[in-house]
Amino acid sequence: MGRRPAALDDKTIAEIRALLRDPDVPIASITKRYGISKTTLYKSVKERSRGHAYRT
Repeated sequence: MGRRPAALDDKTIAEIRALLRDPDVPIASITKRYGISKTTLYKSVKERSRGHAYRT
């Protein structure tokens, strides 16, 4: 059996990363916009970031 498919594609992750760099954009608005949980957001960004830190 394979792994579960990723919740977010690479393009969406790039968009989220750009939003995370903007301190005026609340995390809650990002999760609402993409219909994901805060946990999914951080897990998806972390898996593709190779250790870059993002705000909480």
